[in-house]
Amino acid sequence: EQQLGDAGFQVVPHQILKANSHYQAMHAEGRESPFEYKGAGGTRYLVMGREGETISDPRYIGTASGFGQAFKAAAGSSAQQHEGRLIKDLGLTGVNINILIDFAKLESDGHKSFAGLSNKDSAKVDATIQLTARGDVRFQPVAQQKCWSRFGKEECMIKTNHMPVFSTSNALATPNAFYSSIEDVTTTTDKLTSGLTKTLGFLGAMGGTSNSTARDITRYQVNLIPASYDAETQSLAQGLVGMVAVKAAASR
Repeated sequence: EQQLGDAGFQVVPHQILKANSHYQAMHAEGRESPFEYKGAGGTRYLVMGREGETISDPRYIGTASGFGQAFKAAAGSSAQQHEGRLIKDLGLTGVNINILIDFAKLESDGHKSFAGLSNKDSAKVDATIQLTARGDVRFQPVAQQKCWSRFGKEECMIKTNHMPVFSTSNALATPNAFYSSIEDVTTTTDKLTSGLTKTLGFLGAMGGTSNSTARDITRYQVNLIPASYDAETQSLAQGLVGMVAVKAAASR
């Protein structure tokens, strides 16, 4: 809120949002935070929201909740529908902030995707491991909102392709120490799986197929220094949002 205000935006105080019935309904239909999200390639992430509030971003709860949000949408009570009503009721532009904190070496970034964000393909874990942040900030302009009535309920949504999105093209990274040690915690199962996939890959190649993949699994554990990790993630997040706020203000 502070950074958006500093960039010239007139920000509605969070206390006003919290008092609105549509905001309360949106969080009542969201998913409790934190929760584990399985990304591409089996990588797991912890999804966290503002303290005491739920996650309503459809990129997360659409997958994690199965058909739950679809059934709620049919009844006009999904988190996203309540968000649309909130935007109209207060006459504001919605701002959705999504930040991914990860461990990586910048040169190892690849082509996999997590919640619409480019993510690392692999990372060689050594003494130069870095804490990184990437993400996007999506604006939902109230002036581009369209509303209608369905089954006695008002529904509102932003017109297609009318939501400006500012996202990082490269990850922000900090060289500062945020961990005490890195351990190889590869399990016996990991080793067995590696051997099995290598064998299957070899057999597949012998059979003339070209889509076989041999995998070598090594699992690492990064032991964090809580205070340092918290300070560095805060700094990275603030740097990301600060740049987006300035860019968005200049693009109005």
